Amino acid sequence: MKYLTRHLEEANETYFQHFCHAMSFAAHMLFGAIACAIHALLPFLFERTGSSQIAELYDRMIKQRLSRYDETQSFQNS
Repeated sequence: MKYLTRHLEEANETYFQHFCHAMSFAAHMLFGAIACAIHALLPFLFERTGSSQIAELYDRMIKQRLSRYDETQSFQNS
């Protein structure tokens, strides 16, 4: 049963928080995928949309990981 909650504990999120974050990522990825598909057909449209979505999601992921690391470090130092 622990395998169901391990990731939530590692992410320091409730199920609902994790659901919202994951769905937000999914929406951004879907938007980027659709923009890339349209760009494939009409290269003059959405020239940078796919790459900007990837960059934004990467930045969000790194910031979340760093904030979790900072929280862990401050907790361990207390």
